[in-house]
Amino acid sequence: MTAGFFVEFNFQELLQETFIKGTLLPKSIVVLTDNSCGSSGESFVETCKKSTKVKVMGRATMGLNDYANLASKSWDEGFVLMYPTSRLSRIDENKGMTGIGVEPHEYIAWTPEHLKTDVDLNMALSYLEKKDSICFSLSFSVMNKNCTNR
Repeated sequence: MTAGFFVEFNFQELLQETFIKGTLLPKSIVVLTDNSCGSSGESFVETCKKSTKVKVMGRATMGLNDYANLASKSWDEGFVLMYPTSRLSRIDENKGMTGIGVEPHEYIAWTPEHLKTDVDLNMALSYLEKKDSICFSLSFSVMNKNCTNR
């Protein structure tokens, strides 16, 4: 192996067997995010976006995960060199997240109102209230038509 190159691992066989099994409840989940969310938090948001139950709201994450797993070298003078030991191969496909981050499903622009009240949380609660009432109505209709399924 030549120094200075990243080795790409093929996880396709492993990923085909990987399945995250959810539960029936809750039916709706909101994940709030913004530009203070980075690293493993970004991975969490990116994974959550794949669920049909999850709505990501807020602003894009930091966009730090293209290069990760930092190693460091320190010197007595107080200097520290930090360098990544892993790199996402999607960078080669122009699908990196540096400067972009993980985009939310629903963008909530930051305004000075955020200094007075939790705008994001209020929007999330409003979304869940609407979603739950719709889900309840649909569930009730289905239950009434299929009374034997109670």
